[in-house]
Amino acid sequence: MTKRNVLIGGRLFFALLTLVAVGTQLTVHIGLGFDAWNFFSYFTNLSNIFASAVLLVSGYRVLVGKRPSELDDATRGTATIAI
Repeated sequence: MTKRNVLIGGRLFFALLTLVAVGTQLTVHIGLGFDAWNFFSYFTNLSNIFASAVLLVSGYRVLVGKRPSELDDATRGTATIAI
């Protein structure tokens, strides 16, 4: 197993894990009678979804062999600060 494969697998695994966790939390939230709009008003939930999207995109970019741009670096940094 190469370092590249570990990087791709780790990013995709943690992105999907985060989405499953947020989805489970949303299901519980709605099941308790709370409004979905209220769920998405929490910065924690939004930053988790944003970080997951960044991980998915960066994992894909590594998979197809694209080098990160300055925008990619800035977006990853923003997600890190937000989380």
